Amino acid sequence: MRAWAVALGVALAAAPWLPAQAQVVTRWTASGPGGSAYERIWAALGEGSIESPDLGPRLRCNPDQVHIQLVNDALLAAPVFRFHLEQARACDPTGTTPGRRERVEIKAWERSTEALKARDGDRFSYRWRFFVEPSLRIGPRFSHFFQLKRAGIGGSREEQHPLLTFTGANGHFELRLGLDDQRLVRLPWSQVSGRWLQAEVEAHYGREGALRVRLQPVEAGAAALVDWQGATAALAVPQGFVRPKWGIYRDNPQQDLGDAALRATDFEVIKH
Repeated sequence: MRAWAVALGVALAAAPWLPAQAQVVTRWTASGPGGSAYERIWAALGEGSIESPDLGPRLRCNPDQVHIQLVNDALLAAPVFRFHLEQARACDPTGTTPGRRERVEIKAWERSTEALKARDGDRFSYRWRFFVEPSLRIGPRFSHFFQLKRAGIGGSREEQHPLLTFTGANGHFELRLGLDDQRLVRLPWSQVSGRWLQAEVEAHYGREGALRVRLQPVEAGAAALVDWQGATAALAVPQGFVRPKWGIYRDNPQQDLGDAALRATDFEVIKH
């Protein structure tokens, strides 16, 4: 059994290329007052920020099931958000992807506050905790749990394809970057599944951009699983903006992956 820290906050040092001044654009958690899971997310990211089989926005394949709920987590001893897909009634509620894809995600988007939209030259940090439930199975292509995606450029390939993802595929956890899905990190899936992780993504957007990604187990004394940083032109935003997405978005063409669930909490979006 893993030893869990009493104080679960993990201090993450800022990357040297990010200035010290920072503004918390939005922050939301499952604890304390704030209403239902959906109400908390809408308050942080704006109306229309949830894509789920009960809400749409285009398809409602499972309208009777609430797909993001507040549950008590025994390991954290606190309430958390639980994202859940039922395979028998799952779909991509955006209605925009080919094949058999399924989604329950939250996002910043066109109607979110301007402060959540990253443009060329901006510097942002995205911080949260997540836990992939051990029963979640991954297929050969992708199950995304976090995405940075362009928006506002007319549905082009650059808009449809994510800039950065946290992805499960072929028995591994992968950090993928750019239109060519460059694998920056590849870990055995067993190192990620079934444990709480503190995630931080720090991004300097532009053709001379930079990226740092850190994944730190919240277990006492555990070493970081990922601490990658480097310069990259893949974060250029010549038009439109970049927005974050969290949750589950998976390719399930054979309908053999079963139900899927992921827990998350303590989200922060920070502009530097």
